[in-house]
Amino acid sequence: MIASITGHVVRIQEINDAGIIADDPAGPTTLKAGGSSSISWGNGNNRFWSWADVEAHHFRYVGIVSKA
Repeated sequence: MIASITGHVVRIQEINDAGIIADDPAGPTTLKAGGSSSISWGNGNNRFWSWADVEAHHFRYVGIVSKA
């Protein structure tokens, strides 16, 4: 699964009861309400976003690819 975060794409690794874990090539991104976010350039592997943060953020798109 992939999603757009403020002008770039992240790979969703896991969805669980606490939130979402993603790999973010731009670095650690903090989701904000609406469509904005803040990026701390560096290692964005295994970035955790809580459901409260995910719900408040406007994702431009989410794509799901699956083997049938």
